[in-house]
Amino acid sequence: MGFLGTMRNTGKILGPLLTGLLLGWLDYAAIFQLSAVTMAVVALAIYINQARNSLSALVGSRQP
Repeated sequence: MGFLGTMRNTGKILGPLLTGLLLGWLDYAAIFQLSAVTMAVVALAIYINQARNSLSALVGSRQP
């Protein structure tokens, strides 16, 4: 429980800090494109993970 709270608050600190650094280095268009690529990769990873979990649950339930 304490670790979860620590990570949540660390994200609240690092998110704006990293965004500010990126804005200083890149422009808004590049950041939006980077965000789109990141979201697509995360969505694909979630989809693959869900497909594996549902497949393993399906195979595991067919045991005689």
